[in-house]
Amino acid sequence: MESTERVNRLFASRSIETKRIALGLLAFAVLTVVGWRSMNRVSGDRPDIDSGMFASAALHLLEGKTLYRDVWDNKQPVVFFLNAAAMALGGRTVDSVRTLERVLTIAGCLLVFFIVRRIFANGWLAFATALAFPWILHLDPIFQGGNLTEEYGAIFVLGGILGAVLSRSAAGAWTLGACALSGFMFSLSVFTKEPFLFSAIPWFAYAVLGRDRSCRGALLRGGAFLAGAAPPALGTVGYVVARGAWTEWTDAMSYNLAYARHLTESVSFGPRMLRGLMAVSSKLVGQTWTGEVLLLLGVAGACARGFSRRFGHVPRVLVAAFACDLAGVLTSSVPDGHYLMQLVPSFTLLLAAGAALVGYVIGRLRHRRALAILALVALLAALDFRALGQYARDLARPSRRAPPTDVSLYVGDHSSEGDTVWAAPGSYSALYLESGRLSPSSYFFIFKHHFLDTWNSSGGEKLERLRTDLRRHPPKFILVSSLPFLEESGIMRWIRENYTPIPDEIGPANGNLWVARDPGI
Repeated sequence: MESTERVNRLFASRSIETKRIALGLLAFAVLTVVGWRSMNRVSGDRPDIDSGMFASAALHLLEGKTLYRDVWDNKQPVVFFLNAAAMALGGRTVDSVRTLERVLTIAGCLLVFFIVRRIFANGWLAFATALAFPWILHLDPIFQGGNLTEEYGAIFVLGGILGAVLSRSAAGAWTLGACALSGFMFSLSVFTKEPFLFSAIPWFAYAVLGRDRSCRGALLRGGAFLAGAAPPALGTVGYVVARGAWTEWTDAMSYNLAYARHLTESVSFGPRMLRGLMAVSSKLVGQTWTGEVLLLLGVAGACARGFSRRFGHVPRVLVAAFACDLAGVLTSSVPDGHYLMQLVPSFTLLLAAGAALVGYVIGRLRHRRALAILALVALLAALDFRALGQYARDLARPSRRAPPTDVSLYVGDHSSEGDTVWAAPGSYSALYLESGRLSPSSYFFIFKHHFLDTWNSSGGEKLERLRTDLRRHPPKFILVSSLPFLEESGIMRWIRENYTPIPDEIGPANGNLWVARDPGI
């Protein structure tokens, strides 16, 4: 009899384990499909300004150019290397970059699932939060077409958070390994965009403090975190030194400081902060009623001692992380919508904390718990019915390929391999990627503010370098727009002297496409 009961318990435990595995595989499949299809909405769109810059810069890197020295931009290198890797594997089109975005979105969904599951020990909450993640990340006011530094940095931050969370539950060498993983992922985010350094601060403290709070343990965990953070930093420095681009890299990084000073000259601190907070409120937090309610509940949960203690005080860390991310966003004097993607990891996890608080309260009810849960879900669904419906329609959209513009096709068809082109404004920077032609100058696109004085060169020296590049290696085609700086700098006068505008009926470009009269000038 006793042996029979033992066998029954064994089969029951195996049955439970089988169900768990089946549910886990089902959750993985659903999150993979949702993460992949969430990009369908923008899959057929051409690259926007920044997206076109990153993809076109990556094309130049694949052709042997050196970042910062031969291809100038003020961003850290990770986004360019990611784009280059995607195009090296999938072909030199924006569709390859979209595939990269799909894969990383799936990774973000899975990371959110494991983080929430580890913190709140609730698989259903983890699954629901992971489903919400691509919706939040791809909100129109902040996603802005995608392939942006903040999009990739947000995924790396989630990896850093998972490492920090695992460091509290691991033991021995595994704890140090988790701290190293956290440091590595946060370092990747910083070398995607510098303000993500703010995102690392609370999780670094969380990982270093650990469970034992001993001084020796804190030093070991802190050392492991910093050791993990070293490879992206050393890799960046090693790359620019080996390629002879140290001066150009430091100069490009100093440009960020010069540009920030340039922008803040006309707007005082108070109005800048107010404008940033209003942007966060309208473009992210205020997009859904559910988001507003659960964010407030997440903050309330951090203040509730019993709730916070039950989950290892992680709700308080989440509030601190959101505040640090907000500080990172507000460091910019012009918080464009895509800057707000830095807030998405901490915002999403705070929503999970708010939902966990609701579950915590309902769990204390003696009767009608299921009824209370259903009523709450129905209420939130009613409040966000339109948003949920739009999300469902976005997931149902078919995937598309992004077609090149008529101008890019014309340039590609009427030029030969080895011919160069120059797309002056940033809004036309996708021309390089779509036509397969390179720029003769490191300034493969320009804005007036690119020619500010920086550590290693003056604005005048930068402008003269551009003029010299164009005169020594005249591009076959030049694509311009009504950019006042072209007139002010005298570049437009040089273009008129040496180039002929192409009529719209030959190459539809609204009179902005010019061809060299004699490419050998």
